[in-house]
Amino acid sequence: MSPNSTAGNAETVLKIGGAAEKAVPDSRLISLESEQDGDVWEAQVVTPDGVEHEMDLSAADATVTSGPTKDEEDADDRAKHRRRLAEVSVDYRGAVKALGSAVPDGTITELDLDSWKDKTVWEADVYDPAGTKHEVKVDATTAEILANEADG
Repeated sequence: MSPNSTAGNAETVLKIGGAAEKAVPDSRLISLESEQDGDVWEAQVVTPDGVEHEMDLSAADATVTSGPTKDEEDADDRAKHRRRLAEVSVDYRGAVKALGSAVPDGTITELDLDSWKDKTVWEADVYDPAGTKHEVKVDATTAEILANEADG
């Protein structure tokens, strides 16, 4: 995915994330990905029982355009979601703030809650103003930048 000047600015990412969480009561955002050159965002949220819900949202006004649809995952996947969420003290908002210091004026195109080196992290693709893609990992408990690898 190439960067789009409005696709992943922090304000848009925060607005889309908030709308996704609002669409499924008591949920927490675990994934956002910019699609269709930033016009649409795919979001995934998880409820306290570990059930994942997926939806598409318009970047223009943060309205849900498709979904939310409940994913039919098995008990192991639901347990993994519950475990990760229990470890998170830095939500997507804190991750976005950390990304702003890691890649100033960057454009976020993807943000996912994942595991890396036995830690729960926020993994992000962020393009700097010159168009270089950075793969950044943010510790989901401390907001510390654990990795910032530039492609190219």
